[in-house]
Amino acid sequence: MTRHRATMSVLMAAFLAFGCKPKEGGTCSAGSSVCTGADSSLFCENGHFVRMNCRGPAGCAVNGSQINCDQIRAVVGDHCMGDGAACSLDGLTELKCIVGTMLPANTCRGAEHCHVLPGHNISCDRSVAALGDSCATEGSWACSEDHQSALDCHDAKFRLHAQCRGPLHCRVEGADVRCDESVALAGDPCAGEVAACSADGMTFLRCQSGAFAEVANCRGPQHCTTTANNVDCDESLGAVGDPCSSGGACSVDGTEWLHCEEGHLIRHARCTGGCVVANHQVSCTGPRR
Repeated sequence: MTRHRATMSVLMAAFLAFGCKPKEGGTCSAGSSVCTGADSSLFCENGHFVRMNCRGPAGCAVNGSQINCDQIRAVVGDHCMGDGAACSLDGLTELKCIVGTMLPANTCRGAEHCHVLPGHNISCDRSVAALGDSCATEGSWACSEDHQSALDCHDAKFRLHAQCRGPLHCRVEGADVRCDESVALAGDPCAGEVAACSADGMTFLRCQSGAFAEVANCRGPQHCTTTANNVDCDESLGAVGDPCSSGGACSVDGTEWLHCEEGHLIRHARCTGGCVVANHQVSCTGPRR
């Protein structure tokens, strides 16, 4: 959510016409201005009258010797004065007055869109954005419009930060944007030391070098589960060659004791009486071969 000073242009020296009606493009003296309607005005720029729309609720009004043009609402291309901000008529865009022209500065796709605050300032809700939307605060976050991903601001544009495949997806909580990354696919972008389960619960993934990678199969009866901020993988069952994180496992058919070595399960022993897991410990019953 961003707040900016809104444009409330105050045009000095109201034009007093004596038998001559000012018109757009007509000659004028510096500082002269006039209301031409409830929501429009003319002001003198470089010796000629230029039209300025007054789309805000106060419109164009005479205040003593001043013309007040309310530009808190505007459209792209409107003439303007100063460096203030405005909301688009549909509330989806924040505009900035740049070198005398209203231009788009930020999209306001969040629930509150672009709206007027007390004191004639505006607020732009950028908690929801689309890829490529302009942004002003490096590193700030937003949810995608479908709430399936989180975006971050980089080089003045929103880019994909993370996929939010978990059940809570991407959500806005107050001023914070939160992404549920508890479910992921290999190759999904990520940051930090985060872990996830595959959608089918059979694989444990960890963030490595900016992307999720499969680090263990979860063939045990509990498979891969998430509780609070923890991701747990039941590696008690496996197959030779499965990726693994540590410890050992029984083969799926219960005949072999497998051991995790250099990130993959290898055969440790054949169990003539069967392989069992108790209290997270793997052991053979009967003689080993």
